[in-house]
Amino acid sequence: MAKKTHSESFLSQLHDVPPFIELFSHLPDVYFFIKDAAGRFIMTNDIMVPQCGCDDINQIIGKTDFDFFPHDLAEEYVSDDRKVLKNGISIKNKVELVKNRQGKFNWFVTSKMPLRSSAGKIIGLAGYTRDLKRSPASFRPFETMAPVVEYIRLNLGETIPIAALARKAHLSVSQFERKFKKIFHTSPGRYIMRMRLLSACHELAESDNTISQIALKVGFYDHSALTRYFTEIIGMAPREYRKRFRQINTKEP
Repeated sequence: MAKKTHSESFLSQLHDVPPFIELFSHLPDVYFFIKDAAGRFIMTNDIMVPQCGCDDINQIIGKTDFDFFPHDLAEEYVSDDRKVLKNGISIKNKVELVKNRQGKFNWFVTSKMPLRSSAGKIIGLAGYTRDLKRSPASFRPFETMAPVVEYIRLNLGETIPIAALARKAHLSVSQFERKFKKIFHTSPGRYIMRMRLLSACHELAESDNTISQIALKVGFYDHSALTRYFTEIIGMAPREYRKRFRQINTKEP
């Protein structure tokens, strides 16, 4: 008898494999995936292949987000995965502005849910991401926030008043804060902080700037402020993060 692959072994443990999973292969605007508890891809649909820069699904299976995406984006995806795997919660319709492999930004909305074994243990997660640019009708509710997010992205190193963002969206501050939280499931202030931390992740992994230089570039007061928030949210100090991903890069062929 042929030995089961890791994917086959994982799927055999599931309490229930939804029969409609195969349908995701035929949706032109949905990126579908299943991951195990270590974050390794177990299953994807065909549309994920070019998004990961691959030629075949088998080049994705068994690998993680860090194998395909910039470290800052991969860290964001994995951070959400941890919440699902650790707490058993589902993430529903999280809106993100994500850079693709060509360097262009597109709007995506992502949902994830835990997968349990027949014994009730969380052994992985399933999720899907919709490219809203491919779904114009679905994209309309987020259009007012496009200039807001772009402004944040381009001005991370500066003070970003909430009132200025509200003006970008042509809303009062209170209206803006309510709408922003409804769409992004977080406050504008927390979103800005997250974007600064993700930008710091990118700088740590890709540049030779000092941590103090990175702190100022992404909008933190000093080295200590970046270190404090980075350690709290990312789970390790900036110096450790840089060391870890520099080691990963030097191992790559």
